[in-house]
Amino acid sequence: MGKPKKKTAAYVEEEKKRKEEEKKKYKEGGSLYSRAITWMFEEEDAAYIAFYRILWGLVMSYEMYLFMAHDFSKTKGSYFSSPYGWNCKYLWFEWVQRGTLFQMEALVISMFVAGIFIIVGYWYIYAQIWFFLGITYLFLIESSMYLNHMYLVSCICFVMLFLPCDCCYSLKTYWNPKARRDTIPKYYLFFIRALFIIVYTFAGIVKMNEDWLRAEPLRHWLNHRMYYPVPILNEFLKMESAAYVFSYGGMIYDFTVGFLFLFDSTFYLALLMTLGFHCTNKLVFNIGIFPWLMIASTTIFFDPDWPRRLLHYRSQNKKPKSKREKYKPNYNKKFTWKDTKKRCLKTITMKQHFIFFIIFAFLAVWLLFPLRHYVLYPGNVVWNEHGHKYSWRMKLRDKKTFGNMYVYHPYYKRAFEVPVADIANRRQANKCYNNPWMTIQFAHYIADLYRVDDHIPEVYAHIECKVNYRPLQPYTKHWVDLAKEDSWNAPYHWLTTLNPLNMTEFGNQYPWRFEWNFNWIRGKDIDNSWNTRLETLERQKLYIEYSVEHTETFKQFIAEKHFGGDVTKVGAIPVVEPDPRLRLSRSKNRKFHTTTPIYLPQLGTLPLNFDNHDYESDWRDYEQSMLRAEQARQRERGIPNYNQQPIFREGGSGEGRGFNPKNINIK
Repeated sequence: MGKPKKKTAAYVEEEKKRKEEEKKKYKEGGSLYSRAITWMFEEEDAAYIAFYRILWGLVMSYEMYLFMAHDFSKTKGSYFSSPYGWNCKYLWFEWVQRGTLFQMEALVISMFVAGIFIIVGYWYIYAQIWFFLGITYLFLIESSMYLNHMYLVSCICFVMLFLPCDCCYSLKTYWNPKARRDTIPKYYLFFIRALFIIVYTFAGIVKMNEDWLRAEPLRHWLNHRMYYPVPILNEFLKMESAAYVFSYGGMIYDFTVGFLFLFDSTFYLALLMTLGFHCTNKLVFNIGIFPWLMIASTTIFFDPDWPRRLLHYRSQNKKPKSKREKYKPNYNKKFTWKDTKKRCLKTITMKQHFIFFIIFAFLAVWLLFPLRHYVLYPGNVVWNEHGHKYSWRMKLRDKKTFGNMYVYHPYYKRAFEVPVADIANRRQANKCYNNPWMTIQFAHYIADLYRVDDHIPEVYAHIECKVNYRPLQPYTKHWVDLAKEDSWNAPYHWLTTLNPLNMTEFGNQYPWRFEWNFNWIRGKDIDNSWNTRLETLERQKLYIEYSVEHTETFKQFIAEKHFGGDVTKVGAIPVVEPDPRLRLSRSKNRKFHTTTPIYLPQLGTLPLNFDNHDYESDWRDYEQSMLRAEQARQRERGIPNYNQQPIFREGGSGEGRGFNPKNINIK
């Protein structure tokens, strides 16, 4: 090490002036409020926030790359795979509409470029504003794609608009050294740390429920994810012990890790837990960018000067030992809360009051908003979903549903089943049965698709649900016409109530009721894989049985409501698609509008006497005309030997069949 330099007269004079300025600015003692502001406005190294900007930009650019990869397949699959162009909306954001395919591709490309600008720190504020607007737009146009981590990304992007992330280690300061800031106030670090600690802690608190504590739904999820090339991992995931290790380990991790990071004695334990937790999540559940996002965000819990110190040691290691210099922090690293008793601000400016108020107001909303379902909505949030969003309830429920949507059309005076899987994409079709806000929106969309002038059809949902592998029970009140219900009038009265957990049947799944014989340690564990396969087969059988039961129940209900109880007047319940001309053209991304009445080939275009009218002949004529049109288009495109036949599907009850023009692109 080099010899310490002697203090020159200029240095002594400078230190004397600094101490005199501190005496004018600070005083000994003060109120709790003034001490808090003193601590929050103390300067510290800004290197951490610059490197957080770089890591954040890398993760965001990678996410946009995934949207662009393979000819924008993720963009098309997420926003353009619904045959009739349906997008489920969020409350207060129904006005947000999806753009054309070209516009969406251009948006994703521009966001990728914005991510690069965020990384290098050039035009940072403009790039961050654009990325925040873009990611929020992608989040809002389709609520069936709701993910907690995408909501978190949007919120953090908003917060980063107000952080000086380009104050150092950026192209801005490289080309304009006067804009460089080596230190920033402590409240930036306090604020962003508090955000992530609240997220982690809430994720642990909500896991303390009666299902998670009995290792559901992880017991079944792990069995469905045991197809890895690592034999040891395969064998572990299908065991009963694995479900409890993941359930209780995840709960303890989420609840404690934010606080463990704050203490030097437990910091490295928290870091090891974080790397293990998120890497395991990525390997087993493959939940997008969330693991990389949280690992990158872990760096905010390091010492603020960790990047500068790392770069210093790396540069000094290249020098001979005799010429190496000792690292000196550029801020008072030893300043703590206790020091505010002896060094407290004499005067507090209006700007400091305002910043302090804004920080704690935002944190109060961040803390209280996830608790709204305890105050505003009755019932179990896992069942009714009221207050589920924006509350960090991650991976807490698994709903297996058996559902059918039915319509009674007053114009045709006919009842039929709606082919949900042919109107919505696969993700929407699954979620519109187990998420009530999607169920009611889809019901309104169905009413709009089948509407004829002022004749609004009645829409009914027959849904059975099994949540977290509890016993199956009705999810909706099937006699309620959802087309007449308000989409946002939660809590929804047409939802049923979750039955209490049967402790006689499931009580032995709680660890405190185990017979502790330590068989897990001895290698005598329970293999759950076979039970999971049996449940899958049983679910397929139940789907057929409930489809028949739902159809009979609906037929009887319509007979009593509209035909004086005469079931014969209801007739068969066919599966009827909307007017095919309303389907989207994926190549041009536009919707086709028709004159009313809408054309339903299974029912005809006018009110029919179904006892005398042969609507099957209309249906066959329509099929042949559509087939001839498609063959003509294929010949124009130069595709030889085209001989495609119409596609048929059986009705839910087996009584009727419907035309399914999946491969027809109407122009």
